[in-house]
Amino acid sequence: MLDKFNTETKTIGWQPSCGCDAGDPVRATVLDPFFGAGTTGIITDRLNRDCIGIELSEPYLLMAKKRLRKVGGLFSKVVISMARPTLKPDIATGVG
Repeated sequence: MLDKFNTETKTIGWQPSCGCDAGDPVRATVLDPFFGAGTTGIITDRLNRDCIGIELSEPYLLMAKKRLRKVGGLFSKVVISMARPTLKPDIATGVG
């Protein structure tokens, strides 16, 4: 029976979309401007890549931090930096 209150997610994996022999993957850094719960960070860690995640919602950022620390390996490095907007938008135009 499906537990409708279970919030755990499971990523089923990634497979290459072609059968070509492209060689070994190149080390890369992935930029996710909508980081959410951190799934991109988890997958990039599993694929031995670095990830920069940007998230505006503090609750999602804290959720991502918890998930990354839980599933990250012994040598995974999780750095969370909260940036606060410094410019107030102009009320009449909405432009900062």
